[in-house]
Amino acid sequence: MQKTAKEIWLVLALLVLTVGLLGNVWSIWNLEHKWDSRTNNAASNSALEQSICAVTTGVVFASCDNQGNRVQFRDIIASHDLGEALFLNARAAIRGKPNRLTDLAQHNYLIIILGIVIMAVVVYSSQNILTLLAFLSVTLPIAATGLSPGYHAAHIGIAVLSITPALVMVFASSRSWSWLKYGLAMVLATLAFSIAAVFREVIALMGFLTLIVVAGLIVFKRPALKTWVFAAIAVVLTALFYKGQAMINYFGLWYYSLPPSSNVTGHGFGHALFLGLGEVPNKFGIVWNDSYGVQVGKQLNPMVEASSNDYYDLLRNQYFAVLQSDPLEVLRIYGAKLIKVSLDKGNLFFIVLAAGVYLYGGAMARKAVSNRSLLARQYLEYRLLGLIALLMIGLFTLQAVIINSGFIYFAPSQSFTTLLFALGLGQVLNQGVKS
Repeated sequence: MQKTAKEIWLVLALLVLTVGLLGNVWSIWNLEHKWDSRTNNAASNSALEQSICAVTTGVVFASCDNQGNRVQFRDIIASHDLGEALFLNARAAIRGKPNRLTDLAQHNYLIIILGIVIMAVVVYSSQNILTLLAFLSVTLPIAATGLSPGYHAAHIGIAVLSITPALVMVFASSRSWSWLKYGLAMVLATLAFSIAAVFREVIALMGFLTLIVVAGLIVFKRPALKTWVFAAIAVVLTALFYKGQAMINYFGLWYYSLPPSSNVTGHGFGHALFLGLGEVPNKFGIVWNDSYGVQVGKQLNPMVEASSNDYYDLLRNQYFAVLQSDPLEVLRIYGAKLIKVSLDKGNLFFIVLAAGVYLYGGAMARKAVSNRSLLARQYLEYRLLGLIALLMIGLFTLQAVIINSGFIYFAPSQSFTTLLFALGLGQVLNQGVKS
């Protein structure tokens, strides 16, 4: 769909106004919440405390222990993603003073705003300005929920950053981008994905899996050499930067000559998988609590260190032992969690509504275009963007079922429910205007 210069300038002004309004909301909120106290999340508290070390020593890519000695991030925030600690360290070192809870909330908010701007550009590029207005009217209230110093508050924005390589693949293939345009876009997308990987590795994994599916489908539909190269570049770059946390840890290890550590950053999958069975009452007596996981690990091996690879291997093996002992009970647990996340805050209703609007918009488009080859070219982008949204909703649902069904874990899927709705609404508006 061709965009006029006047319309593009209007959209840019609208996005600037949106960011300005969100910034004003932030300023008002910041004045009302001059917090210096601790949050209820241990990882966030640790990240705030480490900023004192950054001020006194200038260390950004590592942490300090209680004696003020430099150590790896994984020794202080083991089992947690290090994005918060890295960001707050850099901020404290630049400003020369420790961070507060409001600083932590601000970084969450900035990531959410970035995610909204990226999604708004996608919606406008694929649809029209009316759809963009509808999209912003829905997402701005969601953005207000990011005014929090909570550890998971930024994940709505992080989820959007994680799919940027897949978005670039969609637009590059459907619009026949040049090598230069694709290269520049993929550099920016890789940077965005890297931020997602550092702040929440499991969400970055979802984005990576989505990219593989989308790139594979594009190559299957359009098996040209250029498409193959585009897909290979996207997958290789994303795979390299998916382990951004490990890269940062190894850089700190080398740059500061730090002692080795047996801990790993990020929640090990075995740990999350096993404790996920304890989110609802169960016959195994498992409890959703990190300390319970450590207790089980110590029972299996008194010498094991929490947050080590051996610890995660033990809990993974324990999960499969439990699964083998009573698979029906495990299925019951997962079924209960699926029902819980579906009913929580009307999640299922909004997903079904968005999917219905998306399918109806697609049906209107197919009815309006009789030439099948023209339809395939014109609506490839529509289908691929819808696929990205559905894949991410599905992956967040899977995470809710096997790990934790709490709303803070499922909330990032709202970005993709809104995208699905906006895509369908755009087609309905387009066909309505034409008729």
